[in-house]
Amino acid sequence: GAPRRTGPAPAGSGAAADRPAVVRTGAVKGSWARTAARLRTAPEPVAAVTSGEAAAGPVAVPAPDVPRLRHTVLATGPDTLPYADLRTDPTAGRLTDEPGPELVTAAWAGARFEAGGTDHLTGYGARHVLDGHPARLADLLRAGRSRELLSPVAALAGADRAAAGVLAGALRTPLTVVRAAHRLARSRWAEALDDTAVKLTLRRTSDGGGTAGTRSADDLAWVVPGPAARWLSDEALSAVALRLRLAAREPAPGEHPGAYRARHALHRHARGFRTLVHATEQPGQRLHAPFLDNQVVRAARLLPDDVRLQPGARHALLRSVLAGTGRTDLPPDWGRGPRPDRTAPARAGLRLAADGLAELFDAPLLAEAGLIDLTAVRAALARATDRTAALPPPALAGLAHLVATELWLRRVRARRHGACWTGLPHPAHPVLTPTRFR
Repeated sequence: GAPRRTGPAPAGSGAAADRPAVVRTGAVKGSWARTAARLRTAPEPVAAVTSGEAAAGPVAVPAPDVPRLRHTVLATGPDTLPYADLRTDPTAGRLTDEPGPELVTAAWAGARFEAGGTDHLTGYGARHVLDGHPARLADLLRAGRSRELLSPVAALAGADRAAAGVLAGALRTPLTVVRAAHRLARSRWAEALDDTAVKLTLRRTSDGGGTAGTRSADDLAWVVPGPAARWLSDEALSAVALRLRLAAREPAPGEHPGAYRARHALHRHARGFRTLVHATEQPGQRLHAPFLDNQVVRAARLLPDDVRLQPGARHALLRSVLAGTGRTDLPPDWGRGPRPDRTAPARAGLRLAADGLAELFDAPLLAEAGLIDLTAVRAALARATDRTAALPPPALAGLAHLVATELWLRRVRARRHGACWTGLPHPAHPVLTPTRFR
């Protein structure tokens, strides 16, 4: 991102004159607009922001190999942890167009975007756009390309062998994944929705635990309940099951199950980024996710499934793209680092915001509407704030959905009275006479 530049102080006296004036870089109307005077000066530095826990605050780290790069390591503190907004006034945050789990991480993302400057580029969406969804294994079976399942199944078996032992990796994981892929390849749309409705009614939802092979096998389905489904009330689950049974009577989608699941997962991820932008964007700043551009998404959809399902496919694709632009000096282990631990900051934020969470779910609007089982939600929150209790990542994701939805409802109600869309007379619409065209 291009960092914000400060110019001379504005004319006047008082506190306003002491603050430096922010020189706009054209981020709103196009960051490519540069005046001739600025082009004759030295090139402006480029800011790179990463998150870490080694420093006590935002620290500029020099980069001798790239003189124009201003690298900032943003430390994880109490004010940037997830659920940090619950420590003060939860209703004081921004009201987005729709709820989303990104509301609970708005403080952490906002600190990164503030350090980035006027133009901020993020890799949001790379995994969903370039990686192959596990349900695409069934598409390979439908196309008669069963041999191409060997490489991704072997990668899952290797990961489970290192985490759960030789028996789970060498025998249980391949059988579980291949059996689930064959079941999805043979299942029809109506039968899959009816089966999901029965599982919801009987509360037979997966807890998201287990090995990587087990989680991949759970994703091999036309429809998968969300992470917060385990805490919905019986009435809400019955209503969702009824909608599934009604949808089963409609025509089936005209695409394979893997492509269907991957498209909807990408749509949910893109909606999450839009919520993140609404919650954290700074005035005069433009947030941009290049991987969610229409051209990038369309180009990625043209890639064959067997290419995207290979281990390390995302890094190989990005390396090929960079090689096409002339960048061939990447190190051999580029992009092979371990994934960052998302559960530790979430658990730490839940512990710090325990009082705010207890107040938020003292009389929640979700329970007032009959949507959640309040006793089960409180038990899950107590378990999440306990250092010794184990909690799988899907359970943390479900709690983030519940907390974000309750926050959004509270903010809507706090802004309702006196707002411009309430208390006004209903507009009188003229009656339209239907006209029949031949």
